[in-house]
Amino acid sequence: MSSNTLLTAFTSRRVPLILLVLASIAALILVAERAQGSSLPAPTNLSGEAVTTGLKISWDAPDSTETITGYEIQR
Repeated sequence: MSSNTLLTAFTSRRVPLILLVLASIAALILVAERAQGSSLPAPTNLSGEAVTTGLKISWDAPDSTETITGYEIQR
C-alpha cells in the first residue's frame, strides 16, 4: 500500500468522527440552559477529539452569578 493510499484510508475514516465532534460541540453550546429556560453564556475553551473509544469533549463553564444546572450533550 502506498503512503498516499494509506493517508487516504486513514483520513476517510476520521472525517465522520471529526464532524461528529464538531457537531457535538455545537449542540453543547445550543442546549446550555438555566432552570428558568433562558440561555446561559456560552461555555469557553471548547475542545473535542476523537479517541479510540469514542469522543472526548471538554469545556469550561461560563462565569455566572447563577448556579448552572447542567449541560445536555446531544448527538
